[in-house]
Amino acid sequence: MKLALAAFALVCGTSMVHAADQKPLKYVLCKNNQKVVRTIRITPENTATANCRVTYSKTGLDEVVGQSRSMNDCKTILQNIQDNLASSEWNCKSVGNASISYSNAVSAQ
Repeated sequence: MKLALAAFALVCGTSMVHAADQKPLKYVLCKNNQKVVRTIRITPENTATANCRVTYSKTGLDEVVGQSRSMNDCKTILQNIQDNLASSEWNCKSVGNASISYSNAVSAQ
């Protein structure tokens, strides 16, 4: 498992660092009654073309779940995920002025 996580970090490290450089346009934090946290965020994919990307974080791993040239499409994707979580008794709220940072190091435990 540790090797798989290290390989994932190595392969995805470049895109994760790039995503970390982008300030989220919208950031939603969701918690369930066991205090498990999931996040959904919209980040600019390319500010010159106004493309956006929706990223969903679950169990500490990010997954790009959608991208579009339209901000409205990205907002719809985020809202659909938020609605699905809410129907499963997750409490979600938008977070203003969010900052995301990633560690480039993977601990070898």
